[in-house]
Amino acid sequence: MSGLTISDMFVNVLLDFNNSSRYTPFVGVGGGLSTVILTFEGLRVRRTLADGFAPVGGVEPGAGTVIPAWQARAAGTADYTSLLLAESTLGANLIGGVALEANERFSIALRGRYARYRDVRKSGKWDLLRSHAPVLEDGRTPATFDLALSDIAFYAVSVSFVYGL
Repeated sequence: MSGLTISDMFVNVLLDFNNSSRYTPFVGVGGGLSTVILTFEGLRVRRTLADGFAPVGGVEPGAGTVIPAWQARAAGTADYTSLLLAESTLGANLIGGVALEANERFSIALRGRYARYRDVRKSGKWDLLRSHAPVLEDGRTPATFDLALSDIAFYAVSVSFVYGL
């Protein structure tokens, strides 16, 4: 993975707990539409037979077991894919914090935010499969995969300086 960006268009509702002190705590909730952008690159290089390549099925090269030719051909090969995922999804967040009123015009707020997003999925095609064209056994059907991002969440803390005109 070389880059993940999430952009939100949320509507938030905040509730201030006004009191007689200079500190005003607040909480909020919100949600809306989010765009998840992931630049994904995947490279898998298999070990060579000399380096201990162990094919599917538990055949151990060092044990003197004969490796079927179709499995031995996979030794030392590489798989590669590059995929841009840009999908929209729904998100929600919880907000909380406290604002300090320094004077009539200036205040400082410390805000925490927890956001969570629905899963996003995208199908892709391999660029290279076992160091050859990315096709299945028939030689024509493209080799594909499904990429799923689930349980997407983040935490953020920010400090805001507000000056009223």
